[in-house]
Amino acid sequence: MGMTMTGRRLAAGEVDALLADPGQVESFLFEAEPDLDLDKAWDGLHFVLAQAGGGAERALLGSDGWISAGGGAIQARLVPVEEARVVADALDAVDVSRLRAEFDPADLVEAGTYPHVWGEGTEEFDGYLLPALRELRVFYRKAADSGRAVLLGISI
Repeated sequence: MGMTMTGRRLAAGEVDALLADPGQVESFLFEAEPDLDLDKAWDGLHFVLAQAGGGAERALLGSDGWISAGGGAIQARLVPVEEARVVADALDAVDVSRLRAEFDPADLVEAGTYPHVWGEGTEEFDGYLLPALRELRVFYRKAADSGRAVLLGISI
């Protein structure tokens, strides 16, 4: 199966419940259809967003907000409403043409970027990362516009 990333948009009451009992993280992520399913594209997408700069890389892997749920099968990150708004704006500002022009699969291979499928040319960008970026933009924009926090989970 490999490492996959899913996400949910959470209302304030759900955030409070999760913070009160982090052991519920699996329930929040998997008991209903996820709002976001990046499958294995998350690490490659993070890599290209980090290369672009501008803060959009915080959409996936930030340095804060990680939740310890015990067991270790899921690494989860909670993005507060205010940060979700900032991230949504940063994602909206990403220049896709520039990302495509600067995309070099060899950079991802050299960095050991998961899932280790990076060939030559822009096929992986157009067919794999770009659809994931579009989904991520919509996900964060909906969270920002509805005043919801974001819960992301990497299943290991």
